[in-house]
Amino acid sequence: MINAWGDEPMVAKRLYNSLFVTIIVSALLTGPGSLSHIVNAEEQGSSQEIQSLAEKGDPSAQLRLAEMYEQGDGVPKDHYRACLWAQTAAALSASLITGEESDRKRAHDLREAVCSQLTEEQGLQVFLEASQQAERIFLADLRKEYPEGLQRYQAAAEAGDAEAQFQLGKMYSEGYDFDKALAWYRKAAEQDHRKAQYMLGYMYYEGNQEVPQDYEQAYYWLLRKTDGDEGDKESPQRGEFIARVAAHVNPEKRAAIRQEIAQHVELADAERRTRAAQGDSRAQYELGYMYYRGLRVSKDQAQAYQWFRKAADQGFVWAFNNVGGAYYFGHGVEKNGAEAVRWYRKAAEHGDAHTQSFLGKIYSDGFVVPKDLYQAYFWLTLAASRGQSNEWKRGSDLRDVVAKQLTSEQIAQAEKEAAAWRQSE
Repeated sequence: MINAWGDEPMVAKRLYNSLFVTIIVSALLTGPGSLSHIVNAEEQGSSQEIQSLAEKGDPSAQLRLAEMYEQGDGVPKDHYRACLWAQTAAALSASLITGEESDRKRAHDLREAVCSQLTEEQGLQVFLEASQQAERIFLADLRKEYPEGLQRYQAAAEAGDAEAQFQLGKMYSEGYDFDKALAWYRKAAEQDHRKAQYMLGYMYYEGNQEVPQDYEQAYYWLLRKTDGDEGDKESPQRGEFIARVAAHVNPEKRAAIRQEIAQHVELADAERRTRAAQGDSRAQYELGYMYYRGLRVSKDQAQAYQWFRKAADQGFVWAFNNVGGAYYFGHGVEKNGAEAVRWYRKAAEHGDAHTQSFLGKIYSDGFVVPKDLYQAYFWLTLAASRGQSNEWKRGSDLRDVVAKQLTSEQIAQAEKEAAAWRQSE
């Protein structure tokens, strides 16, 4: 069994496998590398901060550094180093189990663009150097995060906190200790932690040397995540996945599982209403979401807002974004741009990348609050560092548009503040 700190030969193998396609790309590389201008002290200070973040494994910083070397933006133009950091980002994004598809795509697209300036020999050299660099960062992150993370989450997880249990499961999964990952995911899933239920279903569907493949368990937990909705109206892709799993389960067993889950959902809904009425903020948020989506109740935006607001007023972070959205779109309450931004900022300040991206758009548009391109760039930069699917890609593209309207000094200062923000989280 591989322990939570990772086994070096196994991790190295995973990294080299994920990079194998790069050998083919590297073999096609042509063109000489080059160096250009010398940068001033202020630009160099900013580039050094980004370099430091990149070396610590920050994917946004790695991609930004690759762009800087390619364009000669704040550093001497250097196609080799641009390719090196693009390769490193691509290797790490491919190796991480929990990595977002948009993160991988941006890294791979940038790699192909910047590496085209190198010769074949340079390409092969950068491939080897990037793989070693990616492995060093990956292993360093494992060894740094796991002892701290285990200590941070262990007590809360053992006390029954579902989010802490999920985080432990995620960490053990990334450390290739699937027995412990399965155990903690199950504890969280039994408390209706949605992500844990999905991960549990996925692990049972895939199976490995430590977790025997079990289609019935996979079907059960995937269906628990959707409260019995086999089509999963919120995500057609997940619905297709559930259908693939269901095809491996006989009809009688599927019917029995659906009936069991229906009974569980009915009981859980009744308990949720009781807890919400008693002031439980999580239950209030979940009840608001039910009214917002029309899940087993008639869709009612006013009721949704009332429950979201109750949860938010108690400091339930997930509800901040929903209250902001209610004011922004006029869902269940009159539109109010200032209130929308106030609640969106609360969510963004707690690290919600989706809201950081949207807040950047609000400041760049200037429709509901005065336009502030500096604030827009700052929030979009924070969002880009987290890599959140399509929303991240839109935010990243908008950041590039906003950057063209700012001075180099403003961009450097905003990136400095964003970097300090990430380090303080």
